Order: sequence, then C-alpha cells, then structure tokens
Amino acid sequence: MNSKKNEFCLNFVLVVTSILFPILLIELFVTFVLDIRVPSYDPGRFFKNDPITGWSKKTDSEGYWYLYFDGTKNYVRNNSHGFTDRERKIVKSKPRIALIGDSTTEFWEAEEENRGQFLMEERLKGEWEVLNFGVRGFATDQTYLLLKHSGMKFSPDVVIYTFCINDIGENGVTSYKPYFHLEEGKKQNPILKNFPVPERVDWNKKSQISFHEGVDKVLNHYSFLYRRVSQIIKFNPVGRNANFSLDEQGELKMYKKVYDTWDEHLWALQFALILEMKRFLDSQGVRFLLVEGVYGNVLDPERMAWSIDHYGDVFDPEKVTRLLKEFSEREQIPFLSIQDQVKRRRIPITDIMHPEDYVHLNAAGIKLYSDWVLEKLQSLNWL
Repeated sequence: MNSKKNEFCLNFVLVVTSILFPILLIELFVTFVLDIRVPSYDPGRFFKNDPITGWSKKTDSEGYWYLYFDGTKNYVRNNSHGFTDRERKIVKSKPRIALIGDSTTEFWEAEEENRGQFLMEERLKGEWEVLNFGVRGFATDQTYLLLKHSGMKFSPDVVIYTFCINDIGENGVTSYKPYFHLEEGKKQNPILKNFPVPERVDWNKKSQISFHEGVDKVLNHYSFLYRRVSQIIKFNPVGRNANFSLDEQGELKMYKKVYDTWDEHLWALQFALILEMKRFLDSQGVRFLLVEGVYGNVLDPERMAWSIDHYGDVFDPEKVTRLLKEFSEREQIPFLSIQDQVKRRRIPITDIMHPEDYVHLNAAGIKLYSDWVLEKLQSLNWL
C-alpha cells in the first residue's frame, strides 16, 4: 500500500515538475535574455518626489522604459535639467517652443530621433529650439506648475500644451499631488491646495511587489505568461477590465452624451486651469497654443462598437473635441485638434498607435502631430 502511495506521489511530482520547469525556463528567458518586463517597470530609475509637482524626473538618468505587454521598450535619457530631451542651456540663442503636458508630450513611445521636439527642430531647419517638458502621469495642474516654476526659466516664445483625455479626471485627484480647488459657482480663479506636496513615495520600492498585495498582482508583475493570458481573458478592446463600470473607465466616460454633476465640475476645473495657464503666459508675453491629443477608443470602430454594446448607446464621440473647440473660440485661444485631424483624414488608428495603446502616438503618429502643429503655428504667423 505504501509503495503504491509513494509511486503516486513520485509520479505527481514528476508531472508537476515537467509542467513547471519549462514554464520557469520560458519566464527566465523572457526576463533576462529578451529583457521583457512589466510595463512601467522600476519607475524609480527615472522619477523622484517633488514638492512642487508631486514627482519629477531624475536628472542625468537613462535606460529602457518598458511600454507594453508585448515587451516593446524604448531608450530614455533625461538631461541635467530633468527633462527627456537633449542637453539645453537656460540662456537661449534663438527663439524657443516649449512642449508641455503628460506622457503624450514625452513621446517615449518612439525612439529618440522620432520624438516630436527633434522632428520639429529638423523641419524648422535649426532656426528654432523645441524643448520638451512633458512628464509621465501629469494632470493639467501639475503641467501648469512645472511650466511656471521650471519651464519659464528657459524663456520660451511659444508654449504648446497637449491636452490628454485623462487630464480631466486626474485634475480631480487630491491625494498625492498638488491640486486646484474650484469654489462652488465660480468658473475662474482656482485655489491651489496640497502645496508644497508632502513626500509620499519610496520610488526604489515602487517596483517591488510582495505576496501580501495579492497573488494576481504578484503574478501580473513578475510573470510574462500570466500577463499575456490575463490580457486575453480579462481585457476588452477598450483596454480596461471588462467588469469595470463606465464611471471606472475614466477617459471613456467623458464621451457620455449626458454628464453628471461631478463630470461637469471636472470640465469646469479643466477649463479654469487652461485659462490660468493662458493668463500667466499672456502676462509674460508668451504665445499659447492648445492642442487636443488623440483618444483611440472613439476613433476605432471596433472599440466604439464594443463600448456601445457593453454600456449602451450613451456616447457622443465628438463631444470632447466640440467642448474644447467651443471653449477655445469663446476665450480666443488658438486651438488644434489632432483627434479631429485623424478623423477627417480617415487615418486608421492602427497606423498611428501601438495595438495596446489608446492615447499615445507611435513614430508615424508623432510625425503627423509635429507636421500639423508646425502648420498651425505657420498659419498663425508665429514662426
């Protein structure tokens, strides 16, 4: 009896080992030979706490930034001022354009030579400098504070703020960053809160996940195979968990036909922050262009069809562009919609975005962005 039991246990161990050992070999090969990591792996290599904006980039840091679940990565270099750009002098020798915004302004989704600031400088034949002040994860409030406290030291002549759809919701976050409070019934003069920002993150530990955080989170962080299988099972074409409610879908909910009170408040805050930026730049004699970035989930028919099927016919794909355009006309702010350009020219988002992405442009998309922005500046006679 004992010999049969021992034989069964041995066979069980052999079967389990024959399954787990190849999986372990694949995981080790993928991680250490192919260098495929979880997206945004080890952010402490590039970011640090900052009392003004909540976080900022480490100076003179470089390495690979891991972008997507399929292992795509690009090399990143931050200069001595803490911006992903070539080295720049504070005192300018020629006119300057400053690009401000979040990760959609950083252009980490393309290799260095294909990033917007360098494409623009090349097309301008070296007659202008184009400086990139984009910081991953920033909301409009942080972008404004960075411009005011750091970017203006470089004396830009033109500032281009690229609005990303997730800026709206992130402006409403109050827990780990500076934020602006808009008093009831007032649409202007937002009040700065949580400033300076208390230190809150140990960036060296941010990429370390332990089992007390949950098996799913640990496996998603450390296992390439688990991430790939989970992506197929859990996630829908919109790029979010299919079990999320529409209110948890962040960007997508801003395209609802009918807003609730909180949505309307977030839009009022967004507009107030853009106006603050515009007034500040006007006072410094600097020209300001508002640019709307892309949101692939309303440009892609398959993704939009899934959203309607899942949440109902509650969406207006033109709404965000229309609101931004009406606001810009009302406040006399020059405006360019990349979203509208892509739609009118019937450019497939698969041509300008990675399959796993819905807000960041690839190299081809960044080339179009750069061309259209410069054409807009030319039409305004700013160049």
